[in-house]
Amino acid sequence: MTWTLIRSWAKDQGYKLTKSKPSSDDELQENEIAVYSYEKVDDHSIKGSETSLSKVAKAIYNHITNNKFVEYQQNYQGLDI
Repeated sequence: MTWTLIRSWAKDQGYKLTKSKPSSDDELQENEIAVYSYEKVDDHSIKGSETSLSKVAKAIYNHITNNKFVEYQQNYQGLDI
């Protein structure tokens, strides 16, 4: 997953996605973590932040689907693949 792809998908779903990081450099320095924040454009009470693209994408997806697949996601994470 790339930042551009996830940001575009989130925008299509009605969310604003921003990325912040501790340093001003384009590349993250060692031990720095980017923070991805999302907010629903038409309902500012729906917002959150995550430390990875996959987590922010999952959070938005779960909101869109009204948490319909959370149990499946938890079971899948518990599998030894």
